Amino acid sequence: FRRVLFRSAHAEGDEIKLSPELAEYKLYKPEDIICWPSGTGRGVADWQRKLGIEPRFMDWDERARLNIE
Repeated sequence: FRRVLFRSAHAEGDEIKLSPELAEYKLYKPEDIICWPSGTGRGVADWQRKLGIEPRFMDWDERARLNIE
């Protein structure tokens, strides 16, 4: 099981086409993203701050305890 994070800027209503290699995907609003406290999670947090969003951090153990995907 692998997760891939990517961000794309597009106009609302534009169709997003994915490669057949991706089995599934989820779209999130920037304010709904919960960052992990290391690695690319810090980059996501920086991006959220640029959008005026205060990032929320949560590690994997805490996410599992709260049953959050």
